Amino acid sequence: PEMDYVIGDFSVALEAFLHRIGVGQVYIVAYGQAAGYAADFCYYNPGRVQRMVFVSPGAYANTDALYARRFSGVLGGWYAGRLAHPAQGEKYWKRLLLDQTMLTERDIEEFCRPFARNGVRICTRLCALNYLEEDLESVLPAVSCPVLVLSSADDNASSPEDIQMFCDALPNAYTMQLHGCGALLHFEKPAAVNRGISRFLLGKL
Repeated sequence: PEMDYVIGDFSVALEAFLHRIGVGQVYIVAYGQAAGYAADFCYYNPGRVQRMVFVSPGAYANTDALYARRFSGVLGGWYAGRLAHPAQGEKYWKRLLLDQTMLTERDIEEFCRPFARNGVRICTRLCALNYLEEDLESVLPAVSCPVLVLSSADDNASSPEDIQMFCDALPNAYTMQLHGCGALLHFEKPAAVNRGISRFLLGKL
């Protein structure tokens, strides 16, 4: 039930899934607010997580433009449903990119397709509704595994305060900042991001 839904439910669900498929230790890559949920999972399952990579962690700064504030309201599912339409999905995604010319029709279709499902719309609303920075204040300092925090100096969508909070609070954080891209740096600068992640996983950072 929605009234009982909390960030910790993600940890329980992911732990059960990993147990079901027989996976013990994992590496986690998380984007945006998902970094908070990943940190929570690591907090309760420290032995399972080897390393994590957080891309533009935290919330969006311009929440009205990106629907983020509206996602958590009573009409959150409706706003999420708007992203199933290519015209709305294109506007949303372009706000996250610095080089908007990279966006293709296929990219937009792939982005919009999941939002046609009611379950995805519900999850989108609940993720936004239950993401609270104060819930992470005790979690982030207790994450013992190495974490690479990737961000962009030209990102106009993500909250710089949130990104800095992750960098400051994680005791074993490595940081890598790119230029010439927006919030979706893994989309605009995949080669640089992949090199950084590879070096991090190999312990060369």
